[in-house]
Amino acid sequence: MKVNRSKLFYLISFILFLTFSIFCIISIGISYDQIFHIENGERRLKYLLSFGRYDYYDILHLRYYPGLYDTISAFFATFFPRKFYYESFHLINFLFGLIGIIGLKKIIKIFFNKNISKIFFIISIFSPIFFGHLSINPKDTIIATSNFWIMYYVIKYLKCNNNFVRTNIAVKIGLFLGLGIGVRIIFLGTLIPILLFLFAEIFIFKKIIKEISVKNFIKHIFVVFIISYTLLILCWPNVHNNIITEPFKLFSESLSDSSQGVQLSYFFGEFYLTENTPWYYLIINFIFKTPVFLLVTFILFFVFFNKVKLYFNNITNFNYNIYYSLIFFFLPMIISIFLGLKIHDGIRYFLYLVPLFNILPAIYICYLMNNLNKYYNKIIIIFLIPTLLTFLIKFISITPYHYTYLNIFNDLFLKKNYFENDYWGVSLKELIKKFSDNIENNNSIKIAYCGVNPINIKYYLRKNDIKNFVLVDLDSEFDYAILINRAIYKDKIDKIYNTCFSKFKNNQTFLSVNKNNNVLSKIIKY
Repeated sequence: MKVNRSKLFYLISFILFLTFSIFCIISIGISYDQIFHIENGERRLKYLLSFGRYDYYDILHLRYYPGLYDTISAFFATFFPRKFYYESFHLINFLFGLIGIIGLKKIIKIFFNKNISKIFFIISIFSPIFFGHLSINPKDTIIATSNFWIMYYVIKYLKCNNNFVRTNIAVKIGLFLGLGIGVRIIFLGTLIPILLFLFAEIFIFKKIIKEISVKNFIKHIFVVFIISYTLLILCWPNVHNNIITEPFKLFSESLSDSSQGVQLSYFFGEFYLTENTPWYYLIINFIFKTPVFLLVTFILFFVFFNKVKLYFNNITNFNYNIYYSLIFFFLPMIISIFLGLKIHDGIRYFLYLVPLFNILPAIYICYLMNNLNKYYNKIIIIFLIPTLLTFLIKFISITPYHYTYLNIFNDLFLKKNYFENDYWGVSLKELIKKFSDNIENNNSIKIAYCGVNPINIKYYLRKNDIKNFVLVDLDSEFDYAILINRAIYKDKIDKIYNTCFSKFKNNQTFLSVNKNNNVLSKIIKY
């Protein structure tokens, strides 16, 4: 029996990737606000299943989140054993995020070719920031997934000349649009590059669009609106008293609500109020959190653009496709800079840009792999291999906390902890497990905390059979304090800025979680 080596290779690779992913999903802890979204989904699911009779109420500011994805994930989680309840949410989120990468892969196959799409898929699923968020981020990963599939179906819509098929595509766009705004209405802002592409293709360039009547186009827009709006309000009890005006009212409130998000950020070794983060905040985060291997190949694409273009001369509208790849990536960054958007937590709010950045490196790598006979490409490979190996070593070494990744630039040019690393406190699970193995659980323990969600602390303490404890204020006497390296300030009047780590730098470290010479979280003694 003849074995297909190619299929065998893909099968083994898939099994290894699946095993590694499941290990990460099980190992990593609950993120800071993930537990709120889980509870939010549970309550909204009960509300729907009771046809509105369940006594629903809000959790913090989650009235601003329509709750569609929270509800969907809560529904799927009911099929998992209770023992793995929270891990099931990680798995569900991981799968939804992975579907997003598949959607973008399909776009690249249409724009360029199958080989480039395969390379893109591999480098994107191992992009540490994106991979690290897949299981723990129930907002930005889903926004990315919705964005990519809307982009894909818009392209399919333009290339199609059958009205019936176009209607089906409009339905699918409506579903993914509903999913995106069902996470948060601000998702609509991520669609600006797609809308510009749609406008330019229909009215200006007309490179790929097939003939379409104005009447049918308006009909399809209406289909998209009805489906997406229905999904938007379906799992949003806060608007059920007035489904016409209330969504817009809450959206307006969410833009000005100061209680949302982090008030202070630690960035590049400096403290910034969120509304005063420098214009280069996003750019610096991309530079230091993107693997050097990808940064270099991104630059090399432009250095050797003419040679790359010549090699791919069989790809229709190559320049046009490159142009829009750049628009999809850079335009949101430019808009955020000029509008002075309030952003924090690194590139989390622009997570969907991370895979988009990988398009040009994928094209160049494909070109490089198929032109190794040229001497200058051999020299480039020799220089690229160390950057790739360095990345792979670091990727493995920080498992399962990949979202904390900082490239070699941070190691070479900056001091440690120049960025908030585990700002979501997902290492808390490992930290408290260590804590339970190293203390006597007889007497009552006073535990303070800094930068960590107290709900998550209680959950993991109890899960590790630490029952004799009381959580106390940070300024009170305590036996132990649980810290992550998040920025804090003493009060708004004195404006004494600090990080949790530096505030207690003179205290003895009892236990810590370290990855790649970086302390993610620690427990100190009073």
